[in-house]
Amino acid sequence: MRAGTPLRLLSRQTLQLERLAIGPIAPLESLSLPLALDGSAGSNRADLSRNQTGAGNDLAAIHAWLAMRPADSHTWRSYRTHAERLLLWAVFQKRKPLSSLNVVDIAEFMDFLADPAPAAMWVGPRTAERWSPAWRPFAGPLSASSRATARMILKSLCGWLVEMRYLDFNPFKGSKASGEEKEARHIQTSRSLTAAQWAYMVDHVLARPADLTGSRARFILLFAYGTGLRRAELAGAVVGALTPHQVDHALGTSWVLTVTGKGGKKRDVPMPKLVMQALRAYLLLRGLPTDPEQCPPETPLIARLSGTGNTAIKAPALAHAFKELFAAAAAPLRASDPHAANRLQRASTHWLRHTYGTHATAAGVPIDVTKDNFE
Repeated sequence: MRAGTPLRLLSRQTLQLERLAIGPIAPLESLSLPLALDGSAGSNRADLSRNQTGAGNDLAAIHAWLAMRPADSHTWRSYRTHAERLLLWAVFQKRKPLSSLNVVDIAEFMDFLADPAPAAMWVGPRTAERWSPAWRPFAGPLSASSRATARMILKSLCGWLVEMRYLDFNPFKGSKASGEEKEARHIQTSRSLTAAQWAYMVDHVLARPADLTGSRARFILLFAYGTGLRRAELAGAVVGALTPHQVDHALGTSWVLTVTGKGGKKRDVPMPKLVMQALRAYLLLRGLPTDPEQCPPETPLIARLSGTGNTAIKAPALAHAFKELFAAAAAPLRASDPHAANRLQRASTHWLRHTYGTHATAAGVPIDVTKDNFE
């Protein structure tokens, strides 16, 4: 009997039939759309002869967009989720193709994210596998912060489709963020340094003595800001995780750090030239070769000040080192700029992570590139 058969022993076809018996909502990989709603004739489609995506309908266009990112990475899964929700809502809630959505529809969709109803149709267990009949696009209402992220990602999706001549207009461009979304974004940016405050921190560490303490301060500040890594990732980084790459268009070598993040997932993070310069100076003062490839692979990038130069710093000690660094930088500002001094006094390792993302976005770095470093 079906009731006594574990889900893992059933075929995908059987599970998909069970899901269809419950309702039409299905993940992208199992989705089948009627011709009238698949976007092949969406009202916001650009001139078909100029389409650069190779996609004839909205589902294929989304897959083309996702194909621009490393498959099954955290960022790829996040982007898939948001695109999936928009497509499913357009088809099954609005009864129109994604490529027919307008500015009014987008405002309605953003409201829907705060209350995906009817819940029986849209909300399911967070732990449900994508092949399970219990799967739904949502595990519950999205917070203001999550809605702000959804808007950012989907605006990027539609912007890419416009650039690729698949869509004629980006409907998210005409939709304004809600007060709650703006406040959520403000909370994130309030925990980052302004460009002027960051420049001041750089001047502060550059002015420090060229000893081991000063060299480490310069390196940890540039390392944290230049990569956007978490505190534990910074503390756990070792020389053996650095890989050199030859640059095609110029002489020189670029370096990439392989990082193991949350859930044991690995990602490659570029190491900016200034960070590598600071690392070499720091390694030299630790009595180590300035060429990372000549160092023992287990050599930590950040070491304790006491003991040998090969003793890795622990994450809590690194947090304390950053607090001391920010406090030392804040002290001279007390008289001239007490507000900035107070901000620096409150800053932490995590602030540099936010600063990295905020400054990269402001500089025009594509959202997906910035988010790759945050997996």
